[in-house]
Amino acid sequence: MSFDEALAYLLSLGHETLTIKLGLRNTETLLSALGDPHKDFPSVQIAGTNGKGSTAVVLDSICRAAGIHTGLFTSPHLISITERIKFCGEQIPETLAKRRLNWQFWRRGSAGGLIQPRPRARIL
Repeated sequence: MSFDEALAYLLSLGHETLTIKLGLRNTETLLSALGDPHKDFPSVQIAGTNGKGSTAVVLDSICRAAGIHTGLFTSPHLISITERIKFCGEQIPETLAKRRLNWQFWRRGSAGGLIQPRPRARIL
């Protein structure tokens, strides 16, 4: 599947502010299915009403200046959906997004319609 086809699929799921599901149940279920990868490294989650993006970008910059490797996810994007994901200050290229978000490995799950990876899928 091409990057544009994967992007079209993601966008077909509905506008993120209109299709939001409150609560952490889906996130916790997905993380559990992936083996709880978030527990393998120190991380920061920034929450609140205003200023999350600015705070995240500043914290990312401070960490990189201190020699800490960073991964940053922000939303929404301005031009390309790949702007949302950065590793060590670099935007994820479409080629990597296409290779890693290979939708042939994904299927609809029965747990509330959650998309679940097949065991052989790797995210990053």
